Amino acid sequence: MEKQQKTVLGVVLLLLFGALACCGLTVAIFAWSGYQDALKDAEAALARPDAGLEADEAADPTPPEATDDAPVADAPTEADVPEAPEEPVLPELPATWAEAKGKVLVTVRERIFVELLEIRGGKTPLLQRPLADDLVELAVFDGPEAMQFLSTEQVGAWGQEPEAVFEHGRKQLAARSKKAFVTRAPGVYESAWADNYDLGRIVLFDLVRKLKVKGDPVLFIPQRDHLIITGAEDEKGLEVAGELVDERLRLDKPLSGRGWQLTASGLEPWTPEPDTLLATLRLEALAQDANEQKKALDEKFTQAGADIFVGTTLFVEDDEGLKHTYAVWTKGAVTLMPRAEFVAFVDVDMPEADRVVAAAPWEDVEKRVGGKMKREAELWPVRYRISSFPDKKTLGAIGTHPFFLRNKQ
Repeated sequence: MEKQQKTVLGVVLLLLFGALACCGLTVAIFAWSGYQDALKDAEAALARPDAGLEADEAADPTPPEATDDAPVADAPTEADVPEAPEEPVLPELPATWAEAKGKVLVTVRERIFVELLEIRGGKTPLLQRPLADDLVELAVFDGPEAMQFLSTEQVGAWGQEPEAVFEHGRKQLAARSKKAFVTRAPGVYESAWADNYDLGRIVLFDLVRKLKVKGDPVLFIPQRDHLIITGAEDEKGLEVAGELVDERLRLDKPLSGRGWQLTASGLEPWTPEPDTLLATLRLEALAQDANEQKKALDEKFTQAGADIFVGTTLFVEDDEGLKHTYAVWTKGAVTLMPRAEFVAFVDVDMPEADRVVAAAPWEDVEKRVGGKMKREAELWPVRYRISSFPDKKTLGAIGTHPFFLRNKQ
């Protein structure tokens, strides 16, 4: 009986989140009543394997002047992230460092890329080092037909120290970066190489600092052939950069709408002014990270037979029409809840119209019920394990934020 109840609850949560993501809070409240008709579809959806990150990697044609990422021997790469029916045939890497070093470069990926590989059980660690909390630098071998990520084992077999390989890779990339940036507007620049390493040039700090911008450089990598740079103190430049980033995100194989600020000590995550296009793009990038992580964790827990619900990061609009993220805390479910701007509390024992019993900013929720939120230290983006529901008095103190109340009605 308990197992059946958990199954029904899982289906309900799936329907609830689907309705929230699609139609907002009002429709989600009524999703409960339709769970029986959708039971089989929901269970099938939970069992469906994830398509993975950059799942179109092998299907897209490669431009003549560019190369596509491909696996290195014993190392996971972008092509390994989706489940594939067959392992790709891997070219052999040079046996010695002397043979390989002329083709060793560096590039970057968002941290979520390596986190997903770890969740999905990547066999061999990539050679990596952090550039910021959400950005990593990777070493690659630039083969004639494919960019191959290097593993720590491979570098060790060549008798090289990781830091030396990264510094060598940066010098190699700098040697390929003699072109000038394209000026898109006063104080706004875009890379001109289109060789799959444009995003990697975010690590060429000396090159970036030569650009004439107002304040610290702010860098964006919306697509791997597009590095966009402007100044942190250039309001008009940031507006133009936001439009460029938004356009480039519509290209094949988009990356991220977030930005990084190059300070005296290196790259740091950059937070744009609220109520701007760049603020929305950053918010969407954060939600995408969390929801890609959810897909990978769902797959992992399904395979392990673990009864844990992984929460979705959802969007709601405020009274001015601006986007905000929120997570759902549901009564009776063991949940890994993502961090979001708001938390909505759902009591499935209440009548349909009254199931959203509270909704408030994350900081307010944390002050009231932080003791019920156990941070999962091994997960990034951060998630909190939720296993109990606040009492009525606490929920009343938390209250319901006005624009959640508006959606509820």
